[in-house]
Amino acid sequence: MIFSRGFPNIILLLCISASFCCQAQQKEAVYTYTESQNENFGVVLIDLEHYIELTITTSEQPHSFTTDDVQSGEYSNALVLQTRVANDTLFITDPVSPLFHFPQDKLSAHKVTDSKAKIVLPESHHLFLNLSNANVNLQGLFRSVIVNINTGKVNLEKLKGDTQITSVSADITAKDLENYSFEANSRNGIVTFKNENRRKKYHLKVESIYGDIDLD
Repeated sequence: MIFSRGFPNIILLLCISASFCCQAQQKEAVYTYTESQNENFGVVLIDLEHYIELTITTSEQPHSFTTDDVQSGEYSNALVLQTRVANDTLFITDPVSPLFHFPQDKLSAHKVTDSKAKIVLPESHHLFLNLSNANVNLQGLFRSVIVNINTGKVNLEKLKGDTQITSVSADITAKDLENYSFEANSRNGIVTFKNENRRKKYHLKVESIYGDIDLD
């Protein structure tokens, strides 16, 4: 009789918990689109502290750029993808919104943001990436590319321009790279790449501590 009386209450508690979980998961995403023209810059510095799925490509349209991002997850309204041009440099960062304050509870450290963004830049610019945790797809024509990344993954495809990547544990893959010579080293990861002695137009250098490297 004890179990028969308590069982409906258990079901009710489970239903309430499931309801709260569904409401949290269905939290609305925040979409932001930015387009800027007539901008004079030769360097792009992207410095992001939070997790992001990022696609970067180039267009033939000079002096302009676009950013298209969506923020979801537990703190979908916490971050903003911010852009500004100063001293010949386009800065792209992800500061916490001044209108948002992270709750000071023990679970806050386990709640994350979930961001996706696409950035379109003019061709033939210098690109610098400083990333904490990201999955990056990079393609297009650049004067040079330097990437510093902690964790995640970097995928290079149809890329043109001298490139240097340094990672802690992020995996690096490359495909459909034409006219490239490769230099790769991972202290604890697996390295696979083809290299030829002939001089190429572009050079790709990849170094990692724990990440795997696969260049083609």
